[in-house]
Amino acid sequence: MLVSQAIDRIYFYKDGERTIFSLAHPGDISKIKRLSDGNQHENNQSACEVRLKNHRSKYVWMELKCAYQYDERNQLDYIQFTALDITQRKQEELKVKHALKREKVLNVQLKQSKEEIDHFLYMASHNVRGPLATMMGLTQMLRKSSESTSKILEMIDQCLEKIDRSIHNVVLYEKNNKQEVKVDYVDFSALINEVKESFDDSDNNPQIEIHSIIPEDIIFYSDVERLKTIFEILIANAIAFKKPQHPRPYLLIKVKEQDGLLYVSFCDNGLGIKPEQLEKIFQIFYRSSSNSSGAGLGLYIAKKALQKIKGHIEVRSIYGKGTEFTLQLETLNKHAQVNHQ
Repeated sequence: MLVSQAIDRIYFYKDGERTIFSLAHPGDISKIKRLSDGNQHENNQSACEVRLKNHRSKYVWMELKCAYQYDERNQLDYIQFTALDITQRKQEELKVKHALKREKVLNVQLKQSKEEIDHFLYMASHNVRGPLATMMGLTQMLRKSSESTSKILEMIDQCLEKIDRSIHNVVLYEKNNKQEVKVDYVDFSALINEVKESFDDSDNNPQIEIHSIIPEDIIFYSDVERLKTIFEILIANAIAFKKPQHPRPYLLIKVKEQDGLLYVSFCDNGLGIKPEQLEKIFQIFYRSSSNSSGAGLGLYIAKKALQKIKGHIEVRSIYGKGTEFTLQLETLNKHAQVNHQ
């Protein structure tokens, strides 16, 4: 089966390259063979879409039609092929296919985001209304009680702290969802010291030793504000779950480079996490116990923030001995030297 002289003139095929099979894409040869089997087609005509090689050795999409000519004995005499270039049409079809696939993915993401936001708003309002209801009851007790008010005021303070944490977490959640990633040079020593000072200045002094090991030659670029949020959450977590009676609770923060990635570990000697809880601690509003004072948002927000900066978090823990969170980070812009002073 040879290519016609007209196609030869248009595509400038070289001598010896003008059989239809030699021009066809390997994946389409079987189509042409089926098409060339006249016994398969009762109407004496058929078509298929195949890729044929042009004079630049590039494959173009062609609509290949063939007509079957039979002799007086009804035996196949010859097959006449005609080809129509449909490359542009196939490219448009591919664009539409990709657009539809992208739209489907976006619709799934939109549905998941809506469900997540609805659940978040419900739980966030619950976390605020609960302490408010408790405070209302406590104020009623104050009006009726003739005993010392110090205990009741302490309970009110605890409720206010819960409300403050809930509102703070809502703000962090919203900022992480809406803020664009801003790449800058990360000074890990300065970042850790800033976060440590924020806890030292708080009314509830952490009473936990925080140490860090940071190589001096680290050059790293990422979103500093998101990293600050993540560090705050992990340090707060170590403080919240330290052993109450331990003589020396501590947190060690270690930064290291390995295989082109940066690893930051947060290792404490606190209460630890039960094995059955390890897979759940990053879920939204998950609390490891009913006695937990948090809203179950911190680690969820930390994981979401990491996803924004191409990061990953893992946890290892021995219940009763301590926990280690490890961040895996990649630099976001190695050429942003202008921001490093």
